[in-house]
Amino acid sequence: SLQYIYLDHNNFSGIIPYWDLPGLEELHLNNNQLVGGLPVETGTTYPKLLTLNIQNNNLDQPIQSDVCLLDVFEEGQLIDLGADCAICNCSSLCQACFNPSRI
Repeated sequence: SLQYIYLDHNNFSGIIPYWDLPGLEELHLNNNQLVGGLPVETGTTYPKLLTLNIQNNNLDQPIQSDVCLLDVFEEGQLIDLGADCAICNCSSLCQACFNPSRI
């Protein structure tokens, strides 16, 4: 099954599509022109996700709590979340957003 998707820096626009890929480990969609937010239940759809990069897009919907639960210190395996502070509410994954001295 597909484990890695690298679609960064492609000037893609529109919404982030839903992909039924339960084995996905890395999703790189950063530096595009995507809008909206992550598909509903992203955290439960991709339980093996280690890296999620969605920063530098036009996303305006907050990251869902099920994605925050993917954090390696919570219930999951997620160790790298790249997201703009305006949409990131996962304090352990977006530490720079919650503690500006770490920037």
